[in-house]
Amino acid sequence: MDFIVDHPPVGTPGADASNDAVEVAASWLSSFASAVEANDVDAVVGLFAEDSYWRDAVALSWDLRTMKGREAMRSFLAGHLSASGASAFELWEEADPAFVDSGDGTGYVEAFVKFRTTIGWGLAVVRLVRDGQGGWTAWTLMTSLQELDGFELAAGPNRPEGERIPATPWKERRRAILEFADRDPDVVILGGGQGGMAAAAYL
Repeated sequence: MDFIVDHPPVGTPGADASNDAVEVAASWLSSFASAVEANDVDAVVGLFAEDSYWRDAVALSWDLRTMKGREAMRSFLAGHLSASGASAFELWEEADPAFVDSGDGTGYVEAFVKFRTTIGWGLAVVRLVRDGQGGWTAWTLMTSLQELDGFELAAGPNRPEGERIPATPWKERRRAILEFADRDPDVVILGGGQGGMAAAAYL
């Protein structure tokens, strides 16, 4: 998750931050999950620093959007939080929260989060900094839909198994797929920017 921001993370981590990263992340996530599931937009926004960022990649809406600051978040969430059905937030078991030292006496706790929506499951990455009052607040958050229910990615155990020795060479079969020789495309992506390329990669 890369953001173009005006300044590095702020707030000294404290000597025990690296040891307590899991506790810090779990505590913030508990408050965040409760606020989201209660559809309390003000409570959600209150868990972010004044100068903070939320990047949403089709998790809460069918769009790619970056909100800068609490007011932008409040406006977006008012129209999308409840409808998204975001719930079941938990720390992602494949990556433990960790303290990241910025090298200049500041740093942040980074954690990966798994969650559900009404249509699938997603991952989030949050970076937490000191709030100046002894607590921790979100500096950046990215939420991203990973899979749609019923349309799981054809990878790993879901990868399709074809003939062991196909009658048609792979190159010819690949060309027929790319040229839509036997069917029309399900989706047409217009534009080759960041959003278009990301969508194409998933599809």
